[in-house]
Amino acid sequence: MYQSDNLKEPTKPGAHTAWYQVVGVVRSITQEDLAGTRSGFGAYYFPYAQHPSSDYTFAVRTVGEAGGAASTLHTAIARIDPELALFDVKTMDERTALSMASRRAALTLALAFGGLALFLAAIGIYGVLAYLVAQRRREIAIRVALGSTTAGVVRLVLREGLVLVGIGLVAGFAGAAALQKAVASQAYGVRPLDPLVLAGVTVLLGTIALAACAAPVRRATRVDPIEVLRYE
Repeated sequence: MYQSDNLKEPTKPGAHTAWYQVVGVVRSITQEDLAGTRSGFGAYYFPYAQHPSSDYTFAVRTVGEAGGAASTLHTAIARIDPELALFDVKTMDERTALSMASRRAALTLALAFGGLALFLAAIGIYGVLAYLVAQRRREIAIRVALGSTTAGVVRLVLREGLVLVGIGLVAGFAGAAALQKAVASQAYGVRPLDPLVLAGVTVLLGTIALAACAAPVRRATRVDPIEVLRYE
């Protein structure tokens, strides 16, 4: 198989031009770059008998365990030519994993940083809400003294937490939209703005935010108005 990046701009035939008869057209295939970030290139195939090579690559479709097929293949080729070398035998899954190794390393690192950022976000939400509850103890005590229920206090604190989460989600979606081309060059099989991924991230962040709000909410509901208003 011969490939060229310039087949869209054919040259004019000359005295040394070799003419070949086209006997068929194959469907588009993926030779490399499984993520599909590179532009396509033209390719043409010759029969092996016309253009023999010192090495030969072929794919074998098997049924069952691939390891057993490899030994069978070695035996079959040895019957044809015992001195014929057979090397670099791998399954398609192994070759796919090797071709995606660089992207997998980058995405694993990005996932680690994402997990760290999520942890810091949860700590930040907890810290901000805990500070707000401490600063608004007198306000909460007055609300309770005037008849505010526990549910009302919970809604007051959760509203602050949800505002923080909303700001973070808006900023995150804006960042994802701005960096979608860079993410698309590293991701495989997932769109940068995939609705399922965005929905999953939203649910995950919302759940973690609610968990971070639990302690400040619990502290706010235990504010004793008599004690707070007596000493403040």
